[in-house]
Amino acid sequence: MDKEEELKEIYKMIKTELIESKKYPPKKIIEGILNIIPYNNRYTKSYLSLAKLIYDGYHVKEVRKVRLTSNFLFYKEYGIKLGKFDDLGNNRISYFTWNKYQ
Repeated sequence: MDKEEELKEIYKMIKTELIESKKYPPKKIIEGILNIIPYNNRYTKSYLSLAKLIYDGYHVKEVRKVRLTSNFLFYKEYGIKLGKFDDLGNNRISYFTWNKYQ
């Protein structure tokens, strides 16, 4: 099983066990996934992909309690702002993110 198939399987489990069972709303799950990135950045791309699957599947409008770095990475990867920020393209953030995660 390749990485993309594994992510889809994880998404299906999250969908069934957490979202459809009404234990957690999609917004909270996205928050949790993105907030893991600074602690386990080895899997940043996978976390971002998983968050995007949930974002697309449930048409989440806004996610608020996400670390700025993770929010910026999501924006850089998909062009989607999860919250209301003045400028996610700030050069200092861009420089920090590029050096730390690339």
